[in-house]
Amino acid sequence: MMARLLPAAVVRGVLNTVLVEMWCQNLTNKLLVDFIDYEISLAANAAHREAATSDFKCEPRVRLSHVGEVAAYPEFANHVARMLGSHFKGPVKCVIYTRHSNARRLDADRIVINFSLDDSSRENFIRQGRAHLHMDAVQVDDGVDRIKRPRLPGLDLFADGVGD
Repeated sequence: MMARLLPAAVVRGVLNTVLVEMWCQNLTNKLLVDFIDYEISLAANAAHREAATSDFKCEPRVRLSHVGEVAAYPEFANHVARMLGSHFKGPVKCVIYTRHSNARRLDADRIVINFSLDDSSRENFIRQGRAHLHMDAVQVDDGVDRIKRPRLPGLDLFADGVGD
C-alpha cells in the first residue's frame, strides 16, 4: 500500500508551527533562536532583492502569513517584525492577513495588519476592542487588489457553447 503524502504547504505549515511553538516556550535554546534569526535574515535579503528587481515601485516586504496563522503567536510575530524592521540593508515591512483574536497584541507600528473579514465581522472585531488600531498601519483587505483586477471573459466565451 502506497502512503499518501501531504501537500508541501501543509507540511511547511506544520513544521513552522512546531518551530514557533518551541521558540515561544524556550528562548534559551540558542540553536533554535539562531536558526530562526538566520531564516529571518534570509527572508529580509530576499525581500530586498525582490523589491530591487520588481517592475513596480515597492518597499521590501515580507508576508508573515507564509508562516501560517502567526497572529496566534504575537510575541514571535513582533520579534520577527523587530528584526526585519532593523535589518542592516534597510527596514523590511511586515504584512499579515488575519482574523485571529490575538491581532490586537501585534505591534501595529511594525506590522501592516490586513483583516480578512467581511464588513460585519470586521466591525464586530473592532467594536469588541480586539484590534490595536493605528491609522497608518492597519489596513483592511477588501479582496480587491489594485494591480490585479478581474478581467472580462475572452472572445472565445461563446465559441465553445455554439453548436454543441
